[in-house]
Amino acid sequence: MKSFGAIKTLILSISFINFNSYAIERVTSKTSLDEATVMCTAWAKNALKRKSTKLVIGIEGLVSFKQRFADSIYDYQDNLLLGKNVQPPRGVGLNFVAKNLVKPHMKKNYKNVDYLLMPETSESAKAESVNERCIKSWYWVMGDRLRVVIASHSFGGNAARMLVQKLEKSLPDFKEIQMLTIDPRTPNPADIGKRFYAPVNVRDNFVFYQKYTPFLWGYPFLERANTVNRKLLKDDFAPGSVCRGNSHARTTCAPAVVETYLRLIRN
Repeated sequence: MKSFGAIKTLILSISFINFNSYAIERVTSKTSLDEATVMCTAWAKNALKRKSTKLVIGIEGLVSFKQRFADSIYDYQDNLLLGKNVQPPRGVGLNFVAKNLVKPHMKKNYKNVDYLLMPETSESAKAESVNERCIKSWYWVMGDRLRVVIASHSFGGNAARMLVQKLEKSLPDFKEIQMLTIDPRTPNPADIGKRFYAPVNVRDNFVFYQKYTPFLWGYPFLERANTVNRKLLKDDFAPGSVCRGNSHARTTCAPAVVETYLRLIRN
């Protein structure tokens, strides 16, 4: 007799066959790993049909993530893929990676890039995460054609480094990972200088930080061949922009950060 989990997975597999070719349901941090395998495999096959082989994973910082806003971003891309003339969703609250990097540049990149938005609580140091399972599923579908960009902010930077460090062991053949790590923080000071590093499976890790601020300090990663650290200064922020002024929240829309993000998703 088949287990309930196996039956549920079979039902999910069948249900995806009838979905609109662009209306793919994305996983959340609460999706089970079995469900994530089915959903991300279907999503990767859908992406491959339209020659989209780049997956951007955006990981927000402490209490910065709202699933409702993430869902509105997904709906925006799906509607663009369907040829609809739609406006970007209005951002309310935080969601700094999604609001300042993903949303403003999706209209020019929606055909060739797919997006998964997650909170920093989606990762732990040892347990397999939905992010990890989804990357594995995409790799099983696409192989060496897959490119992954992980953009993270604040405590999301700590989550991102845990993710890639686990992938080094669980998916050692996959080395097409690039990171944009923005003002990374950790709740455990012992991580600094010990666990804050990008392993060899990461091709590039561009770290922007501003440690000198009196609150919510960011930190550089360990200097390795794949890591470039840049300390953000006041002159690194456009004086006339909506993100003028150097602060932890505004680091996601510093011009150098945006330029790096665009280079990673377009190359």
